[in-house]
Amino acid sequence: MEIHAKQFELSDMLENLEAFATKNNKNFIVFFDEAQYLKFYGARGGEEIRMLLAYSYDNLPHVRFIFTGSEVGMLKDFLKFEDPDSPLYGRAMGFLTVKPFSFELLLEFLRKGFEELEEKIDFDLSEVVEQLDGIVGYLVLFGRKYMTTKNRDKALQEVFSTMSVLFERELSEITKRSPRYMTVLKSIAIGINTWTRLKNVLHAEGDFVSDSRLFSALETLQKLSLVEKSQYGYRITDRVLERILREKRV
Repeated sequence: MEIHAKQFELSDMLENLEAFATKNNKNFIVFFDEAQYLKFYGARGGEEIRMLLAYSYDNLPHVRFIFTGSEVGMLKDFLKFEDPDSPLYGRAMGFLTVKPFSFELLLEFLRKGFEELEEKIDFDLSEVVEQLDGIVGYLVLFGRKYMTTKNRDKALQEVFSTMSVLFERELSEITKRSPRYMTVLKSIAIGINTWTRLKNVLHAEGDFVSDSRLFSALETLQKLSLVEKSQYGYRITDRVLERILREKRV
């Protein structure tokens, strides 16, 4: 099937997929990665795409959708499944939260990877896992870097350097909203992780933030999956990002 960009309509494509799936007695899965960015599609914060999804749900039974996103809170905010005014309100859906692997599973993952490559290593894998935490992608990146450098420390440093560039883009975008976000993130990264201490830091820098503004900032950082709250206070969810923030000079 040939598609011409100027004549392309997403609704037409979905209806064609429905016709194809029906004819072949199959279901067709449409997959959206980092789906929170669909809010920039069309007008009114993604309302057009939500209306299209609702139409598809009601009228295209053989077309199914999977949404993934690293910013879980923002993704849910975009889809608005619980908002009575949203076109998607009341539609059945399922959620799957992929959490970081356990230490033991990560260790086994890394060990098996090197075994498959028939690579003999002379260092403690647990030290690598401790630094890179529970994100599988970091271990994959480390493995690739190590196979090139044959040096554990250099491979680790290259992982941090690569991720620093990627995080820099994300941090730059959030700083455009307000420098307050960066102040809060860096403070939490060095252990200033309670409401009162964070507020004191902001006040010391001349940002006399109100309780409601600080609550909003922390809520946004949690929705972006950058920060999480526990009984001990706030923490950076990603250990690699935490180290990058600690080492960040500005």
